[in-house]
Order: sequence, then structure tokens, then C-alpha cells
Amino acid sequence: PRRGLRIHTIGRTGDRAELVDECGDFLGTYAPQVGDLILVRPDGYLAAIVSAAHRSELDRFLGRWGLARP
Repeated sequence: PRRGLRIHTIGRTGDRAELVDECGDFLGTYAPQVGDLILVRPDGYLAAIVSAAHRSELDRFLGRWGLARP
């Protein structure tokens, strides 16, 4: 979590997720894996899908845009 970002979980019906992919469209299109981070720009465009193994690279990227971790 960091100031300036909203974080949501995506899941299937019955999961404790904030966003539900009822028809599997998101999963079928983007094929995210458990632990992946998906960055969506404020205008709704997908900016990146980052695996948990590359989380530090995403942290550095966000830091360059003034979204460093507290």
C-alpha cells in the first residue's frame, strides 16, 4: 500500500475479492498468476502485469513517479 494508489483483489465468485471476474474474461485475456501485481493507469489502461519475483522493480518504477513506499 502507498499513498496515491488504490489496491484491489481480483477473484472469482465466492472468493473474498473486491473485483469479481464472473465470466473469466480477465483471467482469459491477461492470464494473471497468484501473486501478480497489475498496475492500471488512472485512465483505465493496463500499464503492467508484474510477477511477485519482480516486485522490487515495480517499487523502483513507482518511486520515480513520486509513489514511493512510506
